[in-house]
Amino acid sequence: MLSVSRFYTASLYRGTRDIGVGHSQGMESGVDQKLTKSSQTGRISNTKCPEQDVLLVDPYDFSRDHRGYMIIIVNETFKRQAFRHGADKDEAYLSNIAYKLRLTVYKGKTTNMSFTETKQLLEDVMCLDHSDSNMLVVAFSTHGLERPNPKAEGKCDHALVCSDDRWIFTSTITEMFNDDNCPSLKNKPKLFIIQACRGEEHDSGADLLVSKKAAPDLTCGGNAETQRFLDDSDVHFAMDSWARGPVHLHDDFPAAAENESSAIHMVPQFTSTQLVDEPLGSSPQFKPFPFVDTPSLKCENDQLVFYAIPPGMLAWRNTEKGSWMLYYLNKLVKKCDGRRPVNILKLLLKVNAKMALRTTNAPYDTNLDKKKAISVVEHKLTRDLIFPPLGDDQ
Repeated sequence: MLSVSRFYTASLYRGTRDIGVGHSQGMESGVDQKLTKSSQTGRISNTKCPEQDVLLVDPYDFSRDHRGYMIIIVNETFKRQAFRHGADKDEAYLSNIAYKLRLTVYKGKTTNMSFTETKQLLEDVMCLDHSDSNMLVVAFSTHGLERPNPKAEGKCDHALVCSDDRWIFTSTITEMFNDDNCPSLKNKPKLFIIQACRGEEHDSGADLLVSKKAAPDLTCGGNAETQRFLDDSDVHFAMDSWARGPVHLHDDFPAAAENESSAIHMVPQFTSTQLVDEPLGSSPQFKPFPFVDTPSLKCENDQLVFYAIPPGMLAWRNTEKGSWMLYYLNKLVKKCDGRRPVNILKLLLKVNAKMALRTTNAPYDTNLDKKKAISVVEHKLTRDLIFPPLGDDQ
């Protein structure tokens, strides 16, 4: 039996198995034409019949001299909220990703930033002339929560918590870099990497009967028996004012003027369905699963947002190895061959596959132990996001 995230669909497994499909037994007999791919033209060339060339991809333009800026913001200490053990690893992972992908980390303070500092940094980058840049990446690792957003008619929206316990909506950040507010990035890809909780529900996974047992990932907190380092969430039940614990209201906390109930995180309601484990041979039954009353992210044109977790769920961070999503993203980026193009969407799919095989190690709390997680991609990309060969590995 293999326990996987219930958000992890069967198509994802098919996608990972189909890598290298040219060598699979599913290829039609008689098809022996040798195909070569040009990463620069985005075409597949049929070496036997050159006139049959077809357009395979339509990549974004990466011909400019500057690959692009990357903003890195990692918060581990807060005024009254839980310390994020392992967040220092996240900063190292993101810095390495920027280095490996030839992105320029924007100068300035990037750790334990207040709301004012965060807003100022984002505005500084928004006002830059990106004419000579190919793209932009914005990465956050911090606590997360859902709050009513006045711009979304009061519906709950995802927000990122700053070191002074104030927050900024993720949709506000993406809007800052849309075509109107940052015209020099128009028609260029903008990536947002969000390592933060999106609620306080957790995923117990689902047991699937498979023909070949897949080994769980034990490299970074696989389970309590093999890994001595613990996993933690980015919503701390005992200390975070937006979780189930007591609410700490103070002058610089945004909810200070509201009543106590409005400051508590809004727990998702159970309105839809999910599978219930049943003995083999029985028909599957269903029970409600959480539905989060949140507006779709206002993802702007040519933007991709990579979340560590689906809406309403806890994101996971290992106290020694750092956040799950960033750990695997860094691990996979490090393996990229600098002589070959990098398809970013395929890379993120592989991060999903790695995360789906992992289970939390939290023996201190049975409600959090042996839980699953899966990352989420939301985007409005209009072309294929493929980094050209990066050159010799550094």
